[in-house]
Amino acid sequence: MPEAMEQIKNLVETLETLKQAVAERNQVKSSETVTIFLHQFKGAFGHRKVVQDTFPTLEELKDHIAAGDYNTASAQVLALLAMLRSVMSTTAALPIDVSFRPQSYFWPLGPRPVPTGGESLPVRQADEVEIARIEIKSSTRDVASVYARRVPSGIHYRVVDEYDGETLTADRAGESAAPLSLGELVDFFMGAWPLMKVLETNVGEDVEQMLDFFSGSSNFYPDFDRVLRQRVVIACLGPLSWT
Repeated sequence: MPEAMEQIKNLVETLETLKQAVAERNQVKSSETVTIFLHQFKGAFGHRKVVQDTFPTLEELKDHIAAGDYNTASAQVLALLAMLRSVMSTTAALPIDVSFRPQSYFWPLGPRPVPTGGESLPVRQADEVEIARIEIKSSTRDVASVYARRVPSGIHYRVVDEYDGETLTADRAGESAAPLSLGELVDFFMGAWPLMKVLETNVGEDVEQMLDFFSGSSNFYPDFDRVLRQRVVIACLGPLSWT
């Protein structure tokens, strides 16, 4: 991830230069800087869908500069800056310990979570607890959740949705001897309920809209939402150097 973050930082710096050149109505410098940004952008994001979606905007930006339409050009540059800064703020926060593992999900060692919302989720069994959930801003505020309960071999997990499992994959249940690590939980959840597919279906591949469309919460994993957001950014924008 550090290499990818450096690439995004360079893109932001180039856009800042472009913003200044556009504000000064310097056509030569603006055109040269757009060309530099185009090469940097393609180098950072390779052949991913985001490049195909963004390149027409960048070509339009070049045309507006060539035509002397600096007001429109300035608006486009500001929009690109906002998008890249959103990505940076999502991925550049303090490191996340994906190996974090709660001591227990169950009382008295674990907290007594009282989830709200998700009224159409399957009823939890008497000994089940919700350990994490993802809510999306659909018209019905859909929720998917992970339930955990004790079994003789350790802990049994199941991912549930509000549609009798219609939005889930076949990999919706599992077991472990001890509580899952944060990374294991996210892998399990996103494998059972394909968050990226859900987001793309609802808002397309606009990264900012994706990040605004969902929230993750957990009484056991404080960084659950942050990891989800990093996973979304990496899936949408990250080249092969996101490691």
